[in-house]
Parts: sequence; structure tokens; C-alpha cells
Amino acid sequence: MGIITTSTLLELRIYCKQGAQVSVNTLHWLPSAVSGPTVTEADFLAAVEPIYAPLWKGLINNNATYEGMTMQIITPPISLASRNNLSTGFGTGGATSAATQTAGLIRWGTGLGGRKYRGRLFMPFPSTSEDGSAGFPNAGYMIGLAAIKDEYVGHTSWTLGGGAQTINPVLRHRKDKAGVVSPPTVIFTGEGFQAWATQKKRGFFGRPNVSPF
Repeated sequence: MGIITTSTLLELRIYCKQGAQVSVNTLHWLPSAVSGPTVTEADFLAAVEPIYAPLWKGLINNNATYEGMTMQIITPPISLASRNNLSTGFGTGGATSAATQTAGLIRWGTGLGGRKYRGRLFMPFPSTSEDGSAGFPNAGYMIGLAAIKDEYVGHTSWTLGGGAQTINPVLRHRKDKAGVVSPPTVIFTGEGFQAWATQKKRGFFGRPNVSPF
């Protein structure tokens, strides 16, 4: 278990499952202000899980399950992943599953231009009832995407462990062609995409992911 500081990059992984296939959604945060007693990633996970679990459940079909979440500090020193599956349960998005590779999409924006500074979140396992008459996500599904966007981008002030923290959503960058890793970039905006996206690796013919729960 690690201690959250202003140099701590936090990684949240959210697991959902349908049949043998597991989806993994990944979000990152970087604190900009931390005060009060010592706070760990497990404390932050305990606050985040009851907020995000119902948002995910509401968008996955009734045959899929929300499995739980892990949170880990991924800047040196790297911590062991904390786990929380207190809200495990079936989705409530509709009785019939769409093709498992079908996904809703949220696009993230930062204060910088270029593909490097844009992110995407592929929401797993929608139902056919969340598909509108023209083959696009219906209004209810778009409201669900907006709720996730608003929570992730808008909720930056926390009171964990008796202290006060500002914890910002960020894009994590990988090594570029020169081997340089840019620092995380704060996410300021998000938008639910008004069309279905595809995640081929979630199809039943691909290699399945593995749930830690």
C-alpha cells in the first residue's frame, strides 16, 4: 500500500465480464494538493468505487457483470494493487446483449492539441435496447456516458482520511519514438461519441482478458 502525494500517478482499472470475456477500463489521476493525515490509494479506491460501480452497471447489459476495481500507484515506488469488489453485480442496461465487440465511446480532451493529447474510453457490453432506431446509441445511453464524463472530469475535490485533496484526471503518456516519456496531461473535457465504437479484443473469437476477482 502506498501513500498519495502530489507526485503520485494513480491508475484505476474497472473490470466487467460477459461469458468468458472481460473488459478492462483504465483511468488515471494525479494529485495537485494533499493535506491532512496520510492517505493511501486504498482510501481513494474506497471513495471512488461506490460512485463508479453504478455508472458502469447502468450501461452494461443484464447478462454482463461488474466485477470490481483495482487501484495502484504506478510511479516509483510502485505499490501493490488494492482491490474493491463490494458492488459486484449484474448490469441493468437491458436484457439482450449487443455484439460483445460493440462499445460506447467517451473522448477526453486536454489543454493541448494533437492526437497525443486526446484519450478514449470504450464502454463495454451494451444491450440492444440501448441502440436507437437509426443504429446509434439512444438518448438514455448518451445520458449515462455524460454522467461518467461529468464525474471523472468534474470531481477533483476530495476529503479522504480527514484531510483535503485535489486529485485531477490525467492522460498517461507512453514512451515516444525517442524513448522519452512526457509527464501526465490534465484532462479538462469529455464527450460521449454519438455512434457505436468497436473493440475487437472483446469479441469471443479473440484472446480473453483475465479478471483478478
